[in-house]
Amino acid sequence: MNINRCLQERSRRQDVPCGSCHLCCKNMLIVVSPSMGDDVSQFAAAVPMPEMPGFFRIPEQENGDCYYLGAHGCTIHDHAPAMCQFFSCIGAVRGLTPKKAAEGIANNRLAPAVLKRGRALLREQMASRSKKRRTG
Repeated sequence: MNINRCLQERSRRQDVPCGSCHLCCKNMLIVVSPSMGDDVSQFAAAVPMPEMPGFFRIPEQENGDCYYLGAHGCTIHDHAPAMCQFFSCIGAVRGLTPKKAAEGIANNRLAPAVLKRGRALLREQMASRSKKRRTG
């Protein structure tokens, strides 16, 4: 994801009712990228990604949760990787073709639960906007 898309997603994040949902912190590839402003030294657990030089990934706990996901949410929320700060499950599925969704799941870059949640929230968002237009 490039920085322009991240900035676009960041503005949309406000519309995502995350609440206590942490699906994006489970069974997903979480990348640390200096090119997106991340300071790798802040992430002691980050490991280099040989297939993507200059990028690092946050390892998972045995259960698939992000290394930094604790019992009460993200333990590094104030300085989470840019990817996490800008992520929106709605943004992740908006315009996503079935083929791209399947590829994302197969490559462990998109958790099926995040896809399902994003699609549900997108449907709710679209229905709400449609209702507002009708009632004007």
